[in-house]
Amino acid sequence: MDVSAIQAGVVDHARSTLDHNELALAEFLQKFQERYFGMPRDIDLSLVAKSLLSTVATQRSGKVHIPGKRRIICISGESNAGKSRALIEHIVRAKELQPYAGENGKDINPLLLFEAPSPSYPRLIALEGLKALGITTSAGEGEAWHAFRCALKANRISVLCIEEAQHMIETANVLDKVKIANALKQLVQMPDWPLRLVLVGVNTLDTFVKSQKQLEERTYRISFHPMSVAEGIAAIEDKLPKIIVEQAGLEMAPELTTNEFVRRLLHASSLQFGSVVQMTRDATEVSLREGNSTVTKEDFATAYRLAKGCVAEDNVFIADDWDQIDVGSSSRPSIDDNQRSAPAGRREKSVKYGDRP
Repeated sequence: MDVSAIQAGVVDHARSTLDHNELALAEFLQKFQERYFGMPRDIDLSLVAKSLLSTVATQRSGKVHIPGKRRIICISGESNAGKSRALIEHIVRAKELQPYAGENGKDINPLLLFEAPSPSYPRLIALEGLKALGITTSAGEGEAWHAFRCALKANRISVLCIEEAQHMIETANVLDKVKIANALKQLVQMPDWPLRLVLVGVNTLDTFVKSQKQLEERTYRISFHPMSVAEGIAAIEDKLPKIIVEQAGLEMAPELTTNEFVRRLLHASSLQFGSVVQMTRDATEVSLREGNSTVTKEDFATAYRLAKGCVAEDNVFIADDWDQIDVGSSSRPSIDDNQRSAPAGRREKSVKYGDRP
């Protein structure tokens, strides 16, 4: 079965159902959503990515592995911090990892990217990697890892990226964690193959790497921390005009420059840069689809409602007491929850604007 041909047919059919204006808007929005905004942390990520990729060019087959050489990047941070988008910008799109013609004329893709299965244990990780290479097997744990290493070489993979890598250790016991650490270490110190590893996940992944000395000494660790309030304000003041005015060609309603709106947006995003950018793009898309020339606070409220599935009283951009809303669930604690968790007469507050989540 030619999956690419089937996909092309589905896409062609979808395009045929759109009129000229709808298709033009869809193509514009695709490019609009794909644009990248960097942060100061991108300087570090770019530096370690170049360092990691350049070591592939200097590894010689059969040479003794130097224990302290860093051949792994760990990118950690909470959801909506912008990890996956940064991974695409600095690693997936790197010129060193673009497909090229092999000796027999067949295209070689030096990058393998897959998501760690959940729940997970050592054997499943190897099987998921083999599956990503188009190989199905029922091999046991040791055989699966051996087959995976062989398949990486056979397919000329030089960089392996594992997203949601915290799944590897979420349910792992102490012994399984040691097995996983050993297996990952063995991947990057094969004397006959220059494989480099990128792990992406939430903060528990970074904790795991730090706890395994054999991984920590081989790893560059890049943490995507929440912004400070000052960083958040500066980001909003800089990025909103670029997204709405420069990129989308719309106007900003005056209300979007007020201190109250900035505070609402920071709270809605939990001080995560990626969430600020995505929420602004979603609100801009709402305005574009409605044929408006100006992005307003109501557009942000609509985008937030569609993303969270919340009612008006739990919408950060509408509610009067917006700073009491738990943006993780976009709902307020139930009466029963309040009674269990807080003294009588007091309402337990959720994370507020200005607080670190």
